[in-house]
Amino acid sequence: MNSNTIFKVGLGCMMILNGILIYLLIQNHPPHKPRPNGQVLIQISEQLQLSPQQKEAYERSAQSHDQSMRQINNKQKEILKLYFSTLKTNNHTKDNHEDLILQIQSLESEKTIATYQHFEELKNICNESQLSSFDQVVDQLISLLLHKEKNNHPPPRGH
Repeated sequence: MNSNTIFKVGLGCMMILNGILIYLLIQNHPPHKPRPNGQVLIQISEQLQLSPQQKEAYERSAQSHDQSMRQINNKQKEILKLYFSTLKTNNHTKDNHEDLILQIQSLESEKTIATYQHFEELKNICNESQLSSFDQVVDQLISLLLHKEKNNHPPPRGH
């Protein structure tokens, strides 16, 4: 066999093996695990007994809320990086620190307001019979929010 034939056979074998590998990856792909927020969405939908149309509206609201929260969290991470990076330099001022702290506080306020508005949207989706269960859902959501916050350390105070 000449080297050209060996090359063609090797290339053919690699293509077949790649095809088999792709097939196996597609066939054995683990089922999509719902995110923790997805679990909450399912629980709330079941507790409130949302209709398919209500559930769709709630899912859109939840997706929008998640996107807003990710954007705010990303901004907050950048500001926190700036805040703590001032430890590495000697050219930070009290005004600079206070400005960064105010930005962090402002973003925390945005998150709280966005979450409240999201809950309001859920309430507006509910009909009269579902509103009686809404109070229990709010209590559970508050508990969930406060539990999450326990795991997050508050931003530092500017002194």
